[in-house]
Amino acid sequence: PPEYGFDEGKPVLEHSSMLKRNAFTSFFPSPLDAHLFYDGDDDRLWMSWGGWTIYATELDPTTGRLPGDPADVEVDNCMPSCAAAILSFADSADTGGDAATPEGWEGDALSKASYVEGPALYKHDGFWYAFGSYGDLDKDYTIRMCRNPASAPNEGVFVDKDGLACTKFDAAKDRYGCSMLLGGEGLQGVPGHPHLWKEDDGREFMGYDFR
Repeated sequence: PPEYGFDEGKPVLEHSSMLKRNAFTSFFPSPLDAHLFYDGDDDRLWMSWGGWTIYATELDPTTGRLPGDPADVEVDNCMPSCAAAILSFADSADTGGDAATPEGWEGDALSKASYVEGPALYKHDGFWYAFGSYGDLDKDYTIRMCRNPASAPNEGVFVDKDGLACTKFDAAKDRYGCSMLLGGEGLQGVPGHPHLWKEDDGREFMGYDFR
């Protein structure tokens, strides 16, 4: 919206250590794939973001920045106060996953890479829905979803259709909670990076990318 304006060169969240490290997995928490959702019911603005583990962060709806616009916006300094984990498909606690995840776990039969990114938040009929792009974007991306009955996405627990928590590893299912929404079919492969919205006439849509 035009009232947000644009303040070039002033990050909302950053990870200043990214250039100092060598291993890709050390770039965590990963402030990438930001998605904004404005909750008009409560006049609150939310940003979902992340890789391996997805987080929700509240922003000031007037400025689009962290509340109070703090000078230090390094994500590894402000967590957990500035972010709540809502989804995970990580192989270890080092990337925000459940410590109970078996060593060497590499996703499930549908998305073999233990990774999620490209999130989105959406509110519908009193529930918060969280969506993520699970797996390897080159091979087996799928769009999965979880929902939360809490009044805000940084409260309560997101669960899938089986009632599994979406940041906890379930040994019996050999995966984290996450319900399939959209997989690849025919020439439309590796769908990911969903975005949901409602038109003025009440129709709801999801946009996403695919190969």
